[in-house]
Amino acid sequence: AISGCAKPENGFQSKGVVNGRHCRRMLSYSAIGRSGVSPDVTTMADKHLSNREAIFKAQLSEALEEARLDRLLPIRQAWVRARCGEVPLDDRELFHIQRQVAAVARNKLRAAVSAGSVEIVHEALQMADDVAEHWPYAVGVKTSLEYAAAQNYKDNMEEAQSEAEQNEEKNQKQAEQEEF
Repeated sequence: AISGCAKPENGFQSKGVVNGRHCRRMLSYSAIGRSGVSPDVTTMADKHLSNREAIFKAQLSEALEEARLDRLLPIRQAWVRARCGEVPLDDRELFHIQRQVAAVARNKLRAAVSAGSVEIVHEALQMADDVAEHWPYAVGVKTSLEYAAAQNYKDNMEEAQSEAEQNEEKNQKQAEQEEF
């Protein structure tokens, strides 16, 4: 009788047989299934890429390295026009690309606000809208602080510009009235 020791419920016993006085740890079901031996590191072969897939991925990575967000949608459109089906990216790769695109868009928005030009900010906002609404759907861009700051900067500058134009019109009208 074994009291206080691990009892095998399935009838398997470890290599060290349980004797009357000693209790040895039983092997887990996982260890029993693989005969108590842990496997070596499994090496997985990469999926073979066709030439089109390799070119697509190379163009995509090149556009991201150069921070050219305007090239992303045309790359995908060329893939679709060639009737190749869905883009050759798994979920992990697509997630990684979406994060990269969002980071590049936020950096461009930050740089545009720092540059202090309404045109540059407008272009950066337009590009951020494009990557948020079109492939690869970098949804975190529009909720970022950089996007809100750029939008706020653009609105403030446009408001200041319209006020300046209104003041200029008032001044011209006053000058015309003084002449009469």
